[in-house]
Amino acid sequence: MKYITAVILMVLILSSCKDATNGLTKSLALEMIKACEADRPVQVEKLMYVGNMTFHNGGTSLTELNYLKKLAKKGVIKLDSISSTKQEMSSSTRINTVYNIDISDANKKYIIRQKDNTVYVNLVYSEVQDVESITFKNEARADVVANFKKVETPFYDRDFVRVSNLKDKPELFSKTVSFHKQNKSGWMSCHLKGN
Repeated sequence: MKYITAVILMVLILSSCKDATNGLTKSLALEMIKACEADRPVQVEKLMYVGNMTFHNGGTSLTELNYLKKLAKKGVIKLDSISSTKQEMSSSTRINTVYNIDISDANKKYIIRQKDNTVYVNLVYSEVQDVESITFKNEARADVVANFKKVETPFYDRDFVRVSNLKDKPELFSKTVSFHKQNKSGWMSCHLKGN
């Protein structure tokens, strides 16, 4: 009888020592979120044109030109006026100016993709800082609360950027990241909630 009691006691002790994290630790979650960011970054991008482009002295064309002039003043891009022509309209005169636009070498790293004279530049992106907590929903699901930093690139300008969830976040913010466990692969992620 003492033997059976000892075996039962040993089984209870060993089962109580089972890994409460089910293999998912804060450091593993942080590594996985960083891998997700590298694979599928959370960012705000903007379409821009490089090369020779014609701008008018009104409407959205003027708004875009003012944005580009601000970037040129900061040295983010090079903006050179090539030629200007007047076009008589029925009620006004429109001035068409051709500019040569080029992104400075130091800021080309913010180009996400480019085709011919169309480029998409990164305006704002998030970067994970640390993992705050892990809440296990069951043995195969967990919610990880991670702290992120909003990083604004030189192309970001509050006056000219469209509304987005990332733009409106404070510099430091928390976000819940879902994790699920697969038998063969272990813990998986890349389900960023609330982007």
